[in-house]
Amino acid sequence: MAPPSLISLLAILSLAVLACFFAASPVDALATNLHHIRDVPAIGHGAMARRKRATSTDAQRCKQRPSSSSSSSPTPKSTTPKAKPSPSTHSTAKKPASTPSPSLSGKAGKGKIGLAWANGNSVSMKPFVNDQVQFVYTWTPSKPSDSDSLGLTFLPMLWGPNQVGDFKNLVKKGYATSVMGFNEPEQPGQSNISPETGAQLWKEYIQPLENEGYTNLISPATSSAPAGFTWMQDWYKACNGGCRPNLMAAHYYDISADGLITYLEHWHNTFHLDMLLTEFACQNFNNPNQQCTEADIQKFVEAVVEFANNTEWMVAIMPFGAMHQMQGVNQLDQLMASNGQPTALWQKFVNP
Repeated sequence: MAPPSLISLLAILSLAVLACFFAASPVDALATNLHHIRDVPAIGHGAMARRKRATSTDAQRCKQRPSSSSSSSPTPKSTTPKAKPSPSTHSTAKKPASTPSPSLSGKAGKGKIGLAWANGNSVSMKPFVNDQVQFVYTWTPSKPSDSDSLGLTFLPMLWGPNQVGDFKNLVKKGYATSVMGFNEPEQPGQSNISPETGAQLWKEYIQPLENEGYTNLISPATSSAPAGFTWMQDWYKACNGGCRPNLMAAHYYDISADGLITYLEHWHNTFHLDMLLTEFACQNFNNPNQQCTEADIQKFVEAVVEFANNTEWMVAIMPFGAMHQMQGVNQLDQLMASNGQPTALWQKFVNP
């Protein structure tokens, strides 16, 4: 029989092993893992930019990047937790340095709707465009062939570091007047870059465009997970005054229009920039069994459109879903029918 001292030692070791095995995981980490997974096909490559929650590398929603008819560019994804930040009156992030006033206020007679377009030139944008629609972006630097003829303002994007080559080749003087920063840089399934890397890329490839006729430098767009807000604060610190976006982009996925509005107000009050909501939908990624009904989505859309139209600092809203494959997002949020025509829900956005 083993001596008592050895038995005591074995008992202590056993308890330590059990404690490690059953230790609780941080709630925040768990919540982050519950964010949705989607892919977005973007025009440009043949790859799709993969979202954080997505597991497949060639899915299309906010995943790796869409593929279409242009060059290669990643596809965006969005990840939004059910996080509704409470408005705060003070932020640890440096107040952005003074920047030129944004001119992305729109053309006469145009509204605040934008197309988040991942279809390349395979589907015509024309049926989706009326006087309420002013903008289009593709999660890449590649411009849809009919955007100019339709009178749309194209917003090329530097999705992440792997797209620098395409970005440099296309985004030059005269190509556009606005440019978008990275797609969900805090998300492993998206552009996945540190604030320090983001600061360096911005200073090298985006900030210099202000001297090439680009009057609107749009910030990186983080997910609505709590880590997104932290990333943005850390990015400003890493920039040390060298990154001067004059517009702020944001993503939001949840089931409450009030939560969306509170979220945007929090960002606006913190960073003091006019805003573009470049991905959003009435979608529950925290509890897939509790999705918005058609009636819920109708009310959600009405509230968001009304808020945007009546809020001076809201420049544009760009709903997710103008595609055939919704990549894990509620099918009731779909904005494109199987025949490539707009759904009734898109009509609700553009004919409020």
